[in-house]
Amino acid sequence: MLEMPAHGFQRSIKVHRVKLGVLVDWIEASVVFADDSLSRSDVVDVLCENEIYEDQTFAHECVTDAWIEMNRRQESVGQGSQFDVDGKVIKRLHEWNENVAYSFCMLLASQSIWKAWSKKFGTDFTEQGLLFEELTAESLEYFGWDVLRAGWAPGNAAKIEKVVHEVSSHVGEPVVPDAIKEWLSDNANDEQLDVVCSDPYYDGFGGRPIYLFQCASGGNWPCKIQTPDPVTWGRIIGFSTPPQRGFAIPFGLMPEEFRKRAGRVQGVFLDRFRLQSPAFDGNVKWLSNTLEQKIRRWMKPRVKTLPVV
Repeated sequence: MLEMPAHGFQRSIKVHRVKLGVLVDWIEASVVFADDSLSRSDVVDVLCENEIYEDQTFAHECVTDAWIEMNRRQESVGQGSQFDVDGKVIKRLHEWNENVAYSFCMLLASQSIWKAWSKKFGTDFTEQGLLFEELTAESLEYFGWDVLRAGWAPGNAAKIEKVVHEVSSHVGEPVVPDAIKEWLSDNANDEQLDVVCSDPYYDGFGGRPIYLFQCASGGNWPCKIQTPDPVTWGRIIGFSTPPQRGFAIPFGLMPEEFRKRAGRVQGVFLDRFRLQSPAFDGNVKWLSNTLEQKIRRWMKPRVKTLPVV
């Protein structure tokens, strides 16, 4: 398995003090990157060896809940799942470099779990953010959405005026005269907008579904959950129909937290399982070849040094 995370596991004698979401991510990442298979007993043994539990029967209660959640996660991505929950055993179905889209999201999420390992690769997260934006855009495109990547990036340092006009052209709606100067600062880059997606009609007019996406690949994503602001964008571009917010993350959330966070997004909320929807029927090679190769290059040195024990 991968090394037991440093947080989320407190000694549990009569009360479970293990965070179920962290436990499940640990199991999931271990199967994706380290173990061909894991049994409930394997996980219980590690929890007891690390003195989180004394009573194996009590530990099995917690691990059983983790198995239920792993089964839910498998069902949510259908045949595109990276693993199979077979009774008391979870089996890996694909090597990480075969199911790149899913593995990439899992590895991004792992950075928040194994922080010491993540720090070995520095604190510049620009590349991973751009790759995650591309993955989100391709996931949306797969289902027929008309997609524009609008985010600022080094080497493509478009200031906000250029971004606004690109978005305006993409959605077929006019820029409001003088609105950029009135509502935005002079040094604004993209106003927290990474991806625009819409469902156009043949006439090219507005008055259609439009989502303004923030793609947050890091552990600080909860701080960004109410960005971009559709109201501000509505003051800059004269949308016939008000746009809604979209928010994409590579993390897997427990059902209760997902519902809570989705309520704050007030729009479309994509986690790593929803982003993997193009693979639901088994097509795990749904990414473009170019993006898949870029993600593999980014992942390879990180996977190689994961804290396996």
